Amino acid sequence: MTWRDEAACLNYEPEWWFAYHTLSQGRGTRHTDESRLAISICEQCPVKEECLAFAMENKQQTINGIWGGTTSGERNTIRKHRSTA
Repeated sequence: MTWRDEAACLNYEPEWWFAYHTLSQGRGTRHTDESRLAISICEQCPVKEECLAFAMENKQQTINGIWGGTTSGERNTIRKHRSTA
């Protein structure tokens, strides 16, 4: 059994985790009702930290979508802060 087997998102539509739009020129993210719901599910997930760690370590596989409650733009911001710390 892996962390993915315990993920809260297993019982929901996968599309919800890809239903947001990154705005141009670093202006943030426009969320849909589905992506807001996905993030709220992530917030209660028992493996949220493992999911985020996977996304941070596997950038090419997780370039899109919500992973560990974060969008790709949010993960890029985390990476930038970590590289300057």
